[in-house]
Amino acid sequence: MKRILFLTFCLSLTTLSFSQVDLRKSVDFKNKISKSNLAVETNFIWSDDFSDPSSWVIDHDKSQTNLDWEIGTDLSCEGIHPIETIASTTYENGYAMIDSDEYGGENGGAEVEDSWFTTADSISLSDYANVVIQFETWYQSFTSEKCFLVTSTNNTDWPQLSPDYDASSNKNVYEVFPGISGDARENVGANPTTYKINISESAGNQEKVWIRFHWTGTFGYAWFIDDISIIEQPKNDIVLHSAWMTNGSVVEYGRIPVSQMSDTIILGGLVSNFGMDTQEDVSLKVSLRNESDTEVVSNEVTLAELKNDSIVLFTLPTASNLISGSYNLVATANSKLDNDSTNSNNSYSQNFEITDELYSVDGIGVYKEETMSLSSMGSNSFIEDQDGLIMMVFYEIREETQVSGIEIAITPDTEPGATVYPFILDGEARLEVEVYDDRVSQNMEDNIVQQWNIDAGKMWLPLPETTLYPGVYYACVELFSEYGANHISIYDDKTVIQPDGVSNIYSPEDDQIYTNGNAFAIRLGLNNYVALEESPQELFSIFPNPSTGLFNLSSQTTFSKVEIINALGQVVSMKSSDGMQNVTFDLSDQKSGIYLARIFNDNAQFTQRIVIK
Repeated sequence: MKRILFLTFCLSLTTLSFSQVDLRKSVDFKNKISKSNLAVETNFIWSDDFSDPSSWVIDHDKSQTNLDWEIGTDLSCEGIHPIETIASTTYENGYAMIDSDEYGGENGGAEVEDSWFTTADSISLSDYANVVIQFETWYQSFTSEKCFLVTSTNNTDWPQLSPDYDASSNKNVYEVFPGISGDARENVGANPTTYKINISESAGNQEKVWIRFHWTGTFGYAWFIDDISIIEQPKNDIVLHSAWMTNGSVVEYGRIPVSQMSDTIILGGLVSNFGMDTQEDVSLKVSLRNESDTEVVSNEVTLAELKNDSIVLFTLPTASNLISGSYNLVATANSKLDNDSTNSNNSYSQNFEITDELYSVDGIGVYKEETMSLSSMGSNSFIEDQDGLIMMVFYEIREETQVSGIEIAITPDTEPGATVYPFILDGEARLEVEVYDDRVSQNMEDNIVQQWNIDAGKMWLPLPETTLYPGVYYACVELFSEYGANHISIYDDKTVIQPDGVSNIYSPEDDQIYTNGNAFAIRLGLNNYVALEESPQELFSIFPNPSTGLFNLSSQTTFSKVEIINALGQVVSMKSSDGMQNVTFDLSDQKSGIYLARIFNDNAQFTQRIVIK
């Protein structure tokens, strides 16, 4: 039986995608089965990173189309509905792309596009009975296309494929995205996603094997591929793709107020059997550890049997009484035959916070820095120089509470003078554009972005005191940039893949709602929460600023640590010592742009903006 497994790798992104059609998607949250940031330990037989395009032969059905795949560097979608370029491990040295949207043009093409690329040379797999092909990919579906992987042992018996082709009828043909292709705007979950396809039935123990990637359809978006390899499938290999804790919601929040916790939390994990043999006594243990590294919650489940190339979603309702503080979720999967918990693909961990009053889907400032994956969206991301763009984030209120305002995390390229209007929508109203003026709470004062907001990386937007009753709400911000004069951009946290519909955009240009975004940094402040004002910036000075990378930071008071953060929220340099008042940094090896210096002392933290020329 032909099976496909996938792992999601969360890498940093800098561009965004948008819908090709006018769609209003209901809040149909799916089970969280597509997120992982774990590599699988493997035995590589063959690999290609697209650094040499001559390793592949590109072709198409000339009776059907003139569309070809492209292999190279700096490739991007050039149509009117582009999706972002693949953020693969080695994208800088080349990747493959087919841009159906550009070929279809502004009005959409009518041709049946039939295009492929094939390994120029055969691959010897004669010593390997059990083989898997894996590759990093980024793909978004439209309504009439399919993506196939095809193998051949003679380079002549390639089948004629179409969007109606049944891959189960031919052992050499594997449909790459069943359940995604043909469903408008569905995508693989994260950019990039690593797919694994077991090709043992068609290619195992074969002396010569050719591999082909085949696109066929009519006017889709695009498909990217990079970093292909063939690996030997191990006998025993349990893989823990991800784990999570929720307060009973389908959303995995980065911060949850104590008032929105329940007596029963949901622990979970996604486990697959990547080994050849059926695994017995497959177990998953999930525990929560507090700031003192003491285990405060734990649960475990065991499955008697998990067949090869199978995947199981474990859900563990667990009693708890968590108090405010920082926690680390730690999960481990094992089986009777694969019980080495030290394997990198058998364990998973992630941080979250229980707060007094701040509610956030994003985990910026909470998640481990080495796992963070950030993008952004704002006033000029959807349609250039568009005003009135609304960004909104899903929140489930479980206990009656007061809302005091909305906090947003803004990027360093935001400009002073932009205006933001916060408001709260009822969950049902999110799909009814005509009732967007019927808001649960709003603040129509001029909330103007100041330079110190940009330096701090956040902005507090107060709301009139309003009672929120149990139910679903959207925290919303309406952005005005004076038609591009004062751009504003809000972080999108892609570290943990959230269900579709958590982060949404309303575009006044076409009066439509889009579900782009993963976890916009739009946070709810509950009860008496007010974001802390930054201390006067004259306490600290940076000279020279701008600089070529070499600069000195001095202070009127002592501090214990300084972090230098780039535009993606990554710490690129850090110095710490008790009682510092002066410190010198050399960032001449960093790219030019805007950075933040985050300065810590015993009582607070402060930020200063740095420009590197």
